[in-house]
Amino acid sequence: MKKSITIIGQTGVGKSTFGENISKELNLPFFDLDKEVEKNLGTTIKNAYKEMKPEKITETFISTYESLYNNKCIISVGGYFPIVYTDGMKIKQNIIYLNSSIDFFKKRIEELKQNPNTPENKNRRILLEKDENAIERHFFERHLVYASIVAETDNSYSIEINSNKDLNEAVEHFHNIFKNKKHLKTIKHKNKNSIKL
Repeated sequence: MKKSITIIGQTGVGKSTFGENISKELNLPFFDLDKEVEKNLGTTIKNAYKEMKPEKITETFISTYESLYNNKCIISVGGYFPIVYTDGMKIKQNIIYLNSSIDFFKKRIEELKQNPNTPENKNRRILLEKDENAIERHFFERHLVYASIVAETDNSYSIEINSNKDLNEAVEHFHNIFKNKKHLKTIKHKNKNSIKL
């Protein structure tokens, strides 16, 4: 693999867990974009939106992502970033979309609501406070963007994640994407791979 790998997907789908595991498999460093942005901002993302102009925060997200991407690594990208940087991501390579069902997404949101005060969930508070209709709109609006990025990006994949078992199997199968493609059970869609585990 000659390029960085970017992992995108809905909140709580398992991007960090997946990224940390494949980083060990491929012996590449793993970065959570939100955490790296917070380091560069000098504050939490939640506080940054209270203290800074949104344009400054977006610029920091983009510059941080580009800096990481240009140094071969695994990057887990928060759910919002692909929305504001769609065109920029479409010219990259090796994007992995952890594609969950709406039912699994809603289940994960309910699980996250049980621990609202963790550092990660404090940044997700707006999402966690939405009603069911708003959560469904959130899911489908983002899914359309994520799917379009994968459809238009070279060497990119959509992996269906609808359970923790799927996530574990995705880690196991991922190695074969780059090392031994003949073992993958794939469905071709617009010259992209949709992996059903």
